Amino acid sequence: MFAYEAARIPEINTEALVYFAASVFWRAAARNWHIQRELLMATSLGVAYQEQLRQFLLRQSAFPNLAVMLVVVSRNPEPALATMFPMAFRQESYFHHSFHIPGIAFHLFLGRQIPAKLSKLCLVHSPQRLIYSSNTIDELVLRNMADLMPA
Repeated sequence: MFAYEAARIPEINTEALVYFAASVFWRAAARNWHIQRELLMATSLGVAYQEQLRQFLLRQSAFPNLAVMLVVVSRNPEPALATMFPMAFRQESYFHHSFHIPGIAFHLFLGRQIPAKLSKLCLVHSPQRLIYSSNTIDELVLRNMADLMPA
């Protein structure tokens, strides 16, 4: 995995990336969704974080302090044409939310116990505004899709 200092690359609009990802995570938590007669239950951000993201999206407050946003771009010149609806996982003492669109994976970590080393990698809170590039995100997306398929 490689990291790019997006703060040094003026062509990358990191604010737009963060806003886009935050809006997808917030919408996934705001209500249940129906996709081709399939019910997708709302993910849970927690009441406090959902409200903090809502205020951020309305430009009434900054991105939450106890949140970490990671963006990983595929190094594959022809990334998997796969999209994954936001999913939530509990990891130790914090929460991990993720979704994928072709060529990009977005990860949102929430909680007071996010490891310090993970916080330093945040697109929002790191001074370098780091964006990552990986050869393996396409494989992970396809593996996640396979895991979700009915047996």
